[in-house]
Amino acid sequence: MGLQSGSYGDHAHLGAEYARKVLGELVTHEEMEIICSAIDHHDSKGEVGAPMDEILKDVDVIDHSLTDPTKKIKAHEQERFEKLCEKLGLSK
Repeated sequence: MGLQSGSYGDHAHLGAEYARKVLGELVTHEEMEIICSAIDHHDSKGEVGAPMDEILKDVDVIDHSLTDPTKKIKAHEQERFEKLCEKLGLSK
């Protein structure tokens, strides 16, 4: 699994599967679906999904931009990053 090997691979789908195992009986079925959908879709930055999917995508883009500010924003995240900066009043 990508989470254990450190490889990027299909980390979104693998992460959702892992979350299902970890969360087990800790959350309701509805909560599980919301959480796992967000994890599963967080790498699909060009697609619009459920509200929690979109929140996790935004958090992911912000994390990528703050983790190492010397790195360029990924091409598939650029538009979302610019919109977030505008909405949050952040300088690019």
